[in-house]
Amino acid sequence: MHRDGHREQTAMLLPVDIGKGRNAVQAVGSSTTYGKRYVMCALLNIWKITDGESTIDVMELRRIDVGEEQL
Repeated sequence: MHRDGHREQTAMLLPVDIGKGRNAVQAVGSSTTYGKRYVMCALLNIWKITDGESTIDVMELRRIDVGEEQL
């Protein structure tokens, strides 16, 4: 939370990942992990390149200038 009270919040509804051999707790954990991974990639601008045989994770780092009034 920002010192002036600003905060951002979001929600993501995911289906429970009922796969072969998973119990109910594992199914919820699998969906939660999947959701966290994709949200993190979106926030950090991490994207994937697929060439048909393999997938490469690429992270682009960008400098963001933050003014004193934003801190």
